[in-house]
Amino acid sequence: VLLDSSSGDLESVVKFGKILSDLKKNGSLKIVVYIENNAVGPAAVFPFLADEIYVGSFALWGDVSLGTDGIIPVNILKSTITSLIAPNMPKRDLFNLLATAMCDPERIVVYDGSLHLVSNPGEFSDKIISDKGENLILNRNQMLSLGIAKEGTPPALSEQIPEESGRSNEVKEKESQTVEKALAVQSINQSDFDNFIHSGITVIDFYADWCGPCKKLVPVYRELAHDFEGKVKFGKINIDYARTLIDKKNVKKIPTIILFKDGQEIKRRGQGTKSELEEWINSAITE
Repeated sequence: VLLDSSSGDLESVVKFGKILSDLKKNGSLKIVVYIENNAVGPAAVFPFLADEIYVGSFALWGDVSLGTDGIIPVNILKSTITSLIAPNMPKRDLFNLLATAMCDPERIVVYDGSLHLVSNPGEFSDKIISDKGENLILNRNQMLSLGIAKEGTPPALSEQIPEESGRSNEVKEKESQTVEKALAVQSINQSDFDNFIHSGITVIDFYADWCGPCKKLVPVYRELAHDFEGKVKFGKINIDYARTLIDKKNVKKIPTIILFKDGQEIKRRGQGTKSELEEWINSAITE
């Protein structure tokens, strides 16, 4: 199962999940999930069925009910998801916790090397990764550190990718440059934010997948990240998954680009041309 989705029909996905679960119980199915980018919203159901989970460089997983308007009550959704988890699944208790945290926005999740559900964070207040009012979303690094996922593409999927020997070297080089530029921008969430901007000059793009102007900014932003590599760090935050942070930073419209120096905000702006943004960033470097 290759996942890259942040929308869908939750009821249909849950029904299909039950069918897959029955096939697994009969011993006639092994499920390998590859989270290429997003397994958010209804797509977040499938990793709970997986025998193995693999993750791409910018993988996100969680918030099962995102965009579904509470079509399934929280208690029923949580119970249904936990019923899909195989009794013999390694780290079953952790997956049960994840099911609760990804379905119930009333639960506070803290991370200190392992995950905990708390009603009062107290001394863990600086370790909150999912606050009250939002469902948990894990990033790639968190999934790897929790030991629930493997890095890279599943071997079976790699074997199915056809040879592309017909492409010219020029095309391959162009594709390589596109990937290189994309990797220069780091996708972060609110739990990574303070550490990411802590030192040096950092530029953060607050965006959303549904935002037209945000999509137009993507190629310009990637080129800037590639051009300023080694001088400036570039990150991006999807506002749909960082509600607490956008309130804290008073982000009222998107795209909003904020420039930080040693953790302190220096200035912010909206979209612009590459030359305008270059001048904007350079002025901070020379100050």
